[in-house]
Amino acid sequence: MNHNKKLIYVGFAFRHHKETQAGYHHIKDYLNYDKIIDCQWEHEWLNDPSKSILEKLFRKIHNRLFGHGYTFTIIKCILLAIFRKNQIFHFIYVENSYKWLHHFKGKTNKIVCTYHQPYEIIDTRDFWKSDLSYIDKAIILAKKDLSLFKLGTGKENVYFIPHGINTDFYTPNVDRKREYKILMVGNWLRDFEFASSIFETLLANCLKLTITIVTNKSNFSHFKSNERLHLLSGISDEELGDLYCTTKCLFLPLQAFAANNAILEAAATGCPIVIASDKVDTSYFERDLVDFLPLQKELVYEHLLKILNSEFDEKKSENLRKTTVENFSWQIIANRTKQLLLN
Repeated sequence: MNHNKKLIYVGFAFRHHKETQAGYHHIKDYLNYDKIIDCQWEHEWLNDPSKSILEKLFRKIHNRLFGHGYTFTIIKCILLAIFRKNQIFHFIYVENSYKWLHHFKGKTNKIVCTYHQPYEIIDTRDFWKSDLSYIDKAIILAKKDLSLFKLGTGKENVYFIPHGINTDFYTPNVDRKREYKILMVGNWLRDFEFASSIFETLLANCLKLTITIVTNKSNFSHFKSNERLHLLSGISDEELGDLYCTTKCLFLPLQAFAANNAILEAAATGCPIVIASDKVDTSYFERDLVDFLPLQKELVYEHLLKILNSEFDEKKSENLRKTTVENFSWQIIANRTKQLLLN
């Protein structure tokens, strides 16, 4: 391991992750980087929903001239790469922020990038695919994509290190009673149409059932109005943690698998998890801890009904929590990442 290398963090927090426990940017709180390059302001400027005509025009000109990626952040990295040696640049959201640096990195500097999207998403964006061949190491968050990413890089330089979670914040609450309700959380890669169909049937047949969905307001339109279906957005981490501790299960219908904050949050509280997906990945939890089902409405409906009417499995809940603490706490993930960066 080379301890003379300088570790440089390059990243930001997504707007919906700012000031919350969610998000990969929390790795910097546990991994002792030598320098932090925070591109928060550039991320927010490029994604500003402002309707100002001047702002939109300026952003359009910027994107036409410089393409994808965060230009001002990359310029900072280029200057560091030109004038300093033995640095390892860790781009925590490579899909959003990387470009150009490989042309200027020199012989002693290295580029390591963490990919958050499944390869099938990367495969649809030529500029994301082209970056793969330039980097020194790739970290991916889903084990099933290792071989595909290695084909993309053309090397054996792809490594699986999972996402992390604050296991000190998300904890079980034995004083809270689990109610007759189902919880769904999240936005990206969720199959909202499937969820809507399942929830409509469950609510029609289970008159005591309450369903809570935590997602962006833009996703509310997928669901039919029902007084026992609660749509929430922008709730606090404390409120979210309480939901995990009081529901019969977290239900996630997924179009594809990648890093998933909701799975780790629920697991850290010991909340039962049911995943419906035709692209299952057991990188984080095996089938004895998390229930995996195909996207088949009747099968999923019957399984959720069984969970609602069954006694809470305390042993399974304890094992789910234990596995999360032992494998996915941020300190463990930071230690593994640091070892990879320096090796």
